Amino acid sequence: MPSVADQPWMLKLDDCPEGRTRLDFAACAEDLDLSVESFTFPRPFSIGLTVSRVFETFTVEGQIECVVGGECCRCLEAAEQQVETTARLLLQRKDATAEEVEAVQDEEMEILRPGTDTFDLRQTLREDLLLELPPRVYCKSECLGLCTQCGQNLNTGLCACQEETQDPRWAALSELKFS
Repeated sequence: MPSVADQPWMLKLDDCPEGRTRLDFAACAEDLDLSVESFTFPRPFSIGLTVSRVFETFTVEGQIECVVGGECCRCLEAAEQQVETTARLLLQRKDATAEEVEAVQDEEMEILRPGTDTFDLRQTLREDLLLELPPRVYCKSECLGLCTQCGQNLNTGLCACQEETQDPRWAALSELKFS
């Protein structure tokens, strides 16, 4: 296991001077303990964060970019889709009462004990990514999918199936006349 110094998602609070500090790093799905049954993550995530420090208050803001892969939900071909999301977190090092800690159940704020020198950003990054993942992946937005009768990929060509124009169960409705 790499040391804390080798893990860029471990925010070293005492190393952040007052003002702004920029953190740019890459992480893979395993680093963030991120696994989604229907997706793969073929390339590392690109993470760019700005840490703004005022006394013992740290504001972490930035962008997370990744590529998700999987089967196109229309044609079942391999597909990849770009995902971008923002991360935002407020950290405060202070003595807090039990009521203050309980009141801060907001996922965008953490109260840390005085003297805490590192904060693990992985949970925040993982949650922000999970909220932004698409429900389905498409090979392209105008994917035509598969023929419902023969299974031909309609993106590569038309099939020879006779498309039934009307469901026979609804035939009686077509004879209704509206005036």
